[in-house]
Amino acid sequence: MSATPRPTVFVSRGIPLRAADLLREHVDLREWSQERDMTPEEILQAVPGIHGLLVHPPTRVDKAVLDAAGPQLKVVGTMSVGLDHIDLSECASRKIAVGYTPDVLTDAAAELTVALTLSTCRRFKEGKFVECYKYNFVGFVWCKIMK
Repeated sequence: MSATPRPTVFVSRGIPLRAADLLREHVDLREWSQERDMTPEEILQAVPGIHGLLVHPPTRVDKAVLDAAGPQLKVVGTMSVGLDHIDLSECASRKIAVGYTPDVLTDAAAELTVALTLSTCRRFKEGKFVECYKYNFVGFVWCKIMK
């Protein structure tokens, strides 16, 4: 009796190492390794035969991508709040589950609004400056306030 083959998941941009390690425990993980967004042609070449797809905006998941992936594709996930880069009606017609991260930025947006309001009222920017570091994760920037 042969073992059931593991599903294949493709990730269109870097994800945290711990998340990638967790996925590797259960699936064959294929990742886009370049520090830029995939072109539409590149995503079409990367998805044939996959069972799961994890994307980040602006990578579009439309009919062409779903056709290229094939009928075994069962789930599309996005590490974003918005879903406008995914053709939800096409996914629904194919019974492909779609996952996203709703409300993940709600608290951060509220905190930033309060901080900017205080900064404006108290002239905070004149006494402090922000230093930002870009990490290897595409699109991730960490900032700290310096005295």
